[in-house]
Amino acid sequence: MEIDTLIRKAMAQGASDIHLVAGLPPTFRIAGEIIATDEEPLTGDSARELIYRLLSDDHRRHFERDLQLCFSSVLEDAG
Repeated sequence: MEIDTLIRKAMAQGASDIHLVAGLPPTFRIAGEIIATDEEPLTGDSARELIYRLLSDDHRRHFERDLQLCFSSVLEDAG
């Protein structure tokens, strides 16, 4: 799974947030509800790989320190 594909899927479904948690499939927040995708559950490594593609060095340090991170990202041609 590629992060760009996941973001586009979230946008198509009207999601405001994407939640990536090891042991669970990616989930979207849609109209205030958490909805699981039909993707396979993430491993720790697969979640880290998806997330790290989007993070700056500062964000990586924050994430590694706190084990959680709220941030936004812009996907070219999508918003």
